[in-house]
Amino acid sequence: NPKADPNPGMGDAMERMDMVEYWCFNGKTFPATDPIRVKNGDLVRIRFANISHMSHPIHLHGHWFRWIAQDGAPLPDPRPMNTIPVDPGRTIDIDFIANNPGVWPLHCHIVSHMMDNHDAMSGLVTAIVYEGFTLPSAMQAQT
Repeated sequence: NPKADPNPGMGDAMERMDMVEYWCFNGKTFPATDPIRVKNGDLVRIRFANISHMSHPIHLHGHWFRWIAQDGAPLPDPRPMNTIPVDPGRTIDIDFIANNPGVWPLHCHIVSHMMDNHDAMSGLVTAIVYEGFTLPSAMQAQT
């Protein structure tokens, strides 16, 4: 009978627990995600569909949005928010007026869902990019 190791260490367990490649927008993980391109004054509607087993608090920088529908059913009283919980198996629809020109991150607020081993941005991250602005090189996929 093998004896239990009193100090087994982590080995590659942390590597296997890193699921950042599974967190994606439209089937892509950052930095390969496609930014959402808008013009100043646009009404922007976004649907988040969570097919994972975890909730994702999605946060938009630089804007307030309205939570307008859940699972396709309109909500009677949309409220301004900048972070929305997208629970497993749910779809959430939001809208906002594009009125703050620039480049604004849109991402999950759980660090391990948007960082590669807490080193670099990866996973569930994209950006809202206004006409006339370009994505910073740090946010572009390296080819």
